[in-house]
Amino acid sequence: MSQEFIEERKVPHRCPICNGNGLVDNGFYQQTTGHWETSSTTPEQCRSCFGTGIVWESIGRIGVNNP
Repeated sequence: MSQEFIEERKVPHRCPICNGNGLVDNGFYQQTTGHWETSSTTPEQCRSCFGTGIVWESIGRIGVNNP
């Protein structure tokens, strides 16, 4: 009896939020008026790519038979 597994195909892209460096300016996620207001200059981890600099696009799934 064969089992069918679903394999998801993904393609990597450079993160458009942090431009691939994994960090954004401190206060980036708190700004709502177009102005940053923060007392720290330390960059923070990008939430879109979780600091990796890469986001993954799902391009579909394929079935894989396992004999």
